[in-house]
Amino acid sequence: MSSEHRLEPIPGIVVFEHSVVQGKNAIVFGTSDVLAIDACMFPSEASAMVAIAKARDRRVDYLAITHGHPDHVFGSGQFDGVEVIAHSKHDDIVRNSVSAHASRTDQDPAELYASLAHPSVLLQRSLIIDLGDRPVELFHTPGHTPDSICAFLPDDGVLITSDTVVTAIVPAISDGDSLQLETSLRSLANRNAAVLVPGHGPVVLGTESVRNTILWSADYLQAVRVRVADCGTEGGNDVTSAVPYQDFVGNRFDADTHNMQRRHNMVVEKIASEIAAR
Repeated sequence: MSSEHRLEPIPGIVVFEHSVVQGKNAIVFGTSDVLAIDACMFPSEASAMVAIAKARDRRVDYLAITHGHPDHVFGSGQFDGVEVIAHSKHDDIVRNSVSAHASRTDQDPAELYASLAHPSVLLQRSLIIDLGDRPVELFHTPGHTPDSICAFLPDDGVLITSDTVVTAIVPAISDGDSLQLETSLRSLANRNAAVLVPGHGPVVLGTESVRNTILWSADYLQAVRVRVADCGTEGGNDVTSAVPYQDFVGNRFDADTHNMQRRHNMVVEKIASEIAAR
């Protein structure tokens, strides 16, 4: 993988860009151990992550999988002999991802599931990994999915959020919950991070910029929820037309890039279904 796919905002913390919607993974080097965060969609990209460590005469010791969606876990089989860490709800999400992907691609779901690396360490709320000179806190941040986790490097001020925070698209609720995601986002905004590595989109530098970026997503979800609740409808065209893209996203993202209009409508419909179910 060429250097154009890498960014090293702080020495020893390598951001790896993969091909799915400006995707961002990370490799964290400590004096004793190396941690990879997420494993890409494609084995070739996961192999390129492993090669970054090898190029520094190191090996990946830990792989933290932030959640069980394909673009974060399907390359995990390329990480041989590593300690794999994920949330305790991870397997449920992975099995759903495998089933959906296999049905679309005519693959055998059992073979696809067997090709993945599976967690040997499960966390409920949080755990700290000591890489030698560099502690890394992994902690539960539900909302995008029930098994979502983030990583914070307190000594470096680096927050690695995967899809809990995205900077290329509007927040993605997916099979999670918008209220949980908003709560997770507001908590992350208080981490006082100076570097934000999102799941998709540009890296954000500067404490104020990081905080403002995270809070924009939280405020967006809150504003959409308020408007949907005011509509008193249960979804469909009526509710999406009542929450127009320009009023809630404006010029922050181009409506045609990454199907942003559709993504916004999906957020609106998801929140409408949540309100109807409560």
